[in-house]
Amino acid sequence: MPRLPVRPLSDVPTLAAFVAGPNGFQAVRLGLALLVVWFHSYGCLSGTDLSEPLGRWTGGRYFTGTLAVQGFFVLSGFFVSQSWVRSRGTGDYLWKRLLRIWPAFVVALVLSVVVAAPLGAWVLDQPLESVKPTARLLRWPLTLGVPTVPAAFAGLPRAGELNAPLWTIRWEFLFYLLVPALVAARLFTRPRALMALWAVAVAALAVYSRGLLPSSMLLHGTLLFAPFFLAGVLAHACADRLPLPRWLLPAGLILLAAAMAAGESGRVVTPVAVASVVFGLARLAPARLPLLGARDLSYGIYLFAFPLQQLLVALHPGWQPWSLALASIAAVVPVALASWHWIESPALKFKNHLPGKLARLGRWDAPPPPATAAAAQTTPGAS
Repeated sequence: MPRLPVRPLSDVPTLAAFVAGPNGFQAVRLGLALLVVWFHSYGCLSGTDLSEPLGRWTGGRYFTGTLAVQGFFVLSGFFVSQSWVRSRGTGDYLWKRLLRIWPAFVVALVLSVVVAAPLGAWVLDQPLESVKPTARLLRWPLTLGVPTVPAAFAGLPRAGELNAPLWTIRWEFLFYLLVPALVAARLFTRPRALMALWAVAVAALAVYSRGLLPSSMLLHGTLLFAPFFLAGVLAHACADRLPLPRWLLPAGLILLAAAMAAGESGRVVTPVAVASVVFGLARLAPARLPLLGARDLSYGIYLFAFPLQQLLVALHPGWQPWSLALASIAAVVPVALASWHWIESPALKFKNHLPGKLARLGRWDAPPPPATAAAAQTTPGAS
């Protein structure tokens, strides 16, 4: 009986080798951002996330938007770990992370309050005085807070919400702080210790999802994202020996479907499934997207889409979710391009401008393994 050809495992690239060359992470980030837009198109029209197909199918246990954001946290854990490897110290690392997320966040926050809210009031024939900015506008950028103007978009299904997705940015930055903490605890380059920490986070998420822990925003945000961020950190620690086969994507999708079908007990495998899908997609996605080049529009789309969706609903309440999603994407892509060219990319030019003493503050770890270090030097997004 003839034997089927089997691809030798030695021919499968490791994660470290893959990220050192052309890869599809830009396409994956863009796809995740567009999934968030798709998800909010249902909520902006109905006022509830349960109207989204995945939310309906799983009885509110899983949502497309939540899974997309969790995919972002997997990538964040991996790439900010590489950012640490390239940094001169904690000061340098945090300076780069701040430059990456804060300038565009502030612009999105301010435009939501001083442009989107008044425009919505004008379209809905409401007094502009009702959406007048308050002193809290000065505090929100410093705390990475979510802008709230109760009278904004009054009468719409998501009344009072100016830019709902911004709530995850604070958690993104808080998890940035976890990396130097792991380094200080001598866990950053110890895969077994990281795996134990990750397992504790997964178990805590499973317990929390069953309502066995007290409900609070602090616990909710921590447990919703920690297993995914730590999965990215763990993948970085194992990158030089972690294979990246082409079948990783279908395997991840099958595992994710099984987790959803299993109900709450499926939570324990969801981080593995999401990480497998994210890295599997990057393995198969094109290294460069037509017309985009090196431009990363994912963050701009994530920051600016929701206010535009609210304005589109105010202008025409009769959208279907799919048509609102398409119109929102068409509206936000030029804004995301502007954000990349005029805010995000210029801000990153200052990443090496931190004084040496501040940059080298808090360098606790030994030099990384050669394979991981080489990958970090060439990976977009790990700056």
